[in-house]
Amino acid sequence: MTALKLTGVEKLFYSNNPELHSASISLENFKAKFLHRFRDVKSDHYRFKQLQTDKQRKNETPREFLDRCRSLARKTVPKVEDPFLQKFHYDQSERMLLSTFIAVLSGNPGRQVRFQMPATAEMSLQIAITVFQAEVHKKMNLNFF
Repeated sequence: MTALKLTGVEKLFYSNNPELHSASISLENFKAKFLHRFRDVKSDHYRFKQLQTDKQRKNETPREFLDRCRSLARKTVPKVEDPFLQKFHYDQSERMLLSTFIAVLSGNPGRQVRFQMPATAEMSLQIAITVFQAEVHKKMNLNFF
């Protein structure tokens, strides 16, 4: 096995588990023990609640906010073997993403997106970006005169 550069908690976990020091341990078993120890223990419900209560930050653009929401939505998707069920879960997360993004997008971009009721997150992002950029240009023009 090649040399590992472990730091902090990982190094402590490795040093406190003598079975990981054995030369007979396979790489897959080694990885499995580390993945089990350092897996994300937050539930799908926790991630869903995080997604539903997220708010757009003060200086955050619509694209940055959608990317943050998308990251949270993907974390709510369970991993299953059935490809049809997996697609269902991905589609469900996209619907949650769209509803959350539209509901909590702030300011005039949020109002315009809610008014137009887009079918996808990408369509809502395009509307929000257009309105956001129009507001930026309007402010620049007001400050110019």
